[in-house]
Amino acid sequence: MTLAAPAVLAAPAPIVVPPQPVSPNVAVSAAGSDPQALPVVFTHGLPPIQNAAAVVGGVVGMTLVAAGAGALTFRGASVQKARLVAARAEFLAPRSGRGV
Repeated sequence: MTLAAPAVLAAPAPIVVPPQPVSPNVAVSAAGSDPQALPVVFTHGLPPIQNAAAVVGGVVGMTLVAAGAGALTFRGASVQKARLVAARAEFLAPRSGRGV
């Protein structure tokens, strides 16, 4: 019993890519120029900062919190290292008076 390869009936249809607008910031509306439609693409810059002091205060506050957390972490790590050194000295130190 011999298996035959499947027959190819037709070539696949070509993929049609719709044309792109000239600029990537141009919103294309399918409904035309609807005055109530919102733009799909944000074409304006960022709004101006209304209260720069609040932004600077927030950045400074987050910096202080991060510095405090780092200080506490460093202090805790130093205390833990001192505990490890003391434990090594207690349990792993050579004992004098034994043997030679």
